[in-house]
Amino acid sequence: MKTKKTEAVRSAIMRSVKSTNTKPEMVVRRLAHRLGFRFRLPQGMTADMILHARFMVGDTVVMASDGPHVEPMRSAYLALSVDNNEEAERIYKALTEGGQVFMAMTETFFAHRFGQFRDKFGVNWMVIHERPMPRG
Repeated sequence: MKTKKTEAVRSAIMRSVKSTNTKPEMVVRRLAHRLGFRFRLPQGMTADMILHARFMVGDTVVMASDGPHVEPMRSAYLALSVDNNEEAERIYKALTEGGQVFMAMTETFFAHRFGQFRDKFGVNWMVIHERPMPRG
């Protein structure tokens, strides 16, 4: 829900981004620091790295993050969330053919089905049929 206050903060951040040619996340970090918030990054992470990003492409959620001491594109995964076990197994089978399995499709405490692998083109994947998590 947008309020006048949140819209004013957003406008101030965007003005600062335009006038200083600075990335929005750095403007937010500086603003938070001035307001007394302190960030403690995980070991090996630097202020210019992305800890967590989440955005929508149509009806699909895309999540991404940087990590410490990683190989370019060897530590990046595309996460594909599906609605049932059969779809998870179908996609896993198709994409692992000719690739490298890191974690075989299995049941976990957080998912009905979960698997990690690199496809034959070198793209890393996580396929998940999530288990509902209790709230609160």
